[in-house]
Amino acid sequence: MPFLTGTDAPRALWQRLLERPLLHQFVKFCLVGATSTTIDLGLFAYLRSIDVPRLLAQTTSFSVAVTNGFFWNRRWTFRAVDPERARRQYAAFYVVNVVGFCLNTSLLYLFAHLFVTAGLPVRHAELLGKALAVPIVAIWNFSASKFWAFSRPLNPEP
Repeated sequence: MPFLTGTDAPRALWQRLLERPLLHQFVKFCLVGATSTTIDLGLFAYLRSIDVPRLLAQTTSFSVAVTNGFFWNRRWTFRAVDPERARRQYAAFYVVNVVGFCLNTSLLYLFAHLFVTAGLPVRHAELLGKALAVPIVAIWNFSASKFWAFSRPLNPEP
């Protein structure tokens, strides 16, 4: 392979990386996650702007985002569309996301507290804290979704 320079090098590197199935799947998961995160952040910000209590706003925005994520990850990312397994997959995906929710909420409260202590207004601190929690929770959610919620059974029933 010749030495790549200029704009060809990043494109070639990106294409080589995407040829790896796990990374390709993670990119798809992140794209679905980006839409779910946009829904989550937007709905959370809206609900807080109309003075819905923080935990209720968090729970509502989370629930809507998880439903979006389940639908698209099941169909597109993991291609796990066996109708007989949908309920189990949704239950497992929900559990994965509840753990992610607990992690996200803990980090939201921790970061919001730190940023408020540093002088940021509460609503700005909450949004920044939530945004910082996203990458941590994304790694958890992808790993648990791939290897548990949407995994194929080792010994499928006949």
